[in-house]
Amino acid sequence: QMVGFKWDIFMNTAYQALLMMLNIYVILSTKDVIEVVLNSLAFIFIDRIDEDVAKSGWYDHDKRWLTAGAIETGLQATVQLRVLASPKLFSEKFDIHEELILTVCDDDSSLLCNHRIA
Repeated sequence: QMVGFKWDIFMNTAYQALLMMLNIYVILSTKDVIEVVLNSLAFIFIDRIDEDVAKSGWYDHDKRWLTAGAIETGLQATVQLRVLASPKLFSEKFDIHEELILTVCDDDSSLLCNHRIA
């Protein structure tokens, strides 16, 4: 968790620094005064909208969505739902006779996708 926290701080700081460096570059390379003003306002708008989104009520400050997504990704990589849905694949994966699996599951071919059997 500490690595994730430090990475989050680094990304936010790097984003701010990169945005300001890009703003300075655009200002210095622009010839027209009105374009300098408009470009500066655009960069400030981008910065403010990012901060406003982070401070809004629907934003997930505790990173629950990120945690849930990481857990779901880990489960999808570990739990092979395709294998759990097919008696043939299940028997091949775990070296159990297919007839035995079907007998235990009351001849339900949906196997562990059936909540009652699972």
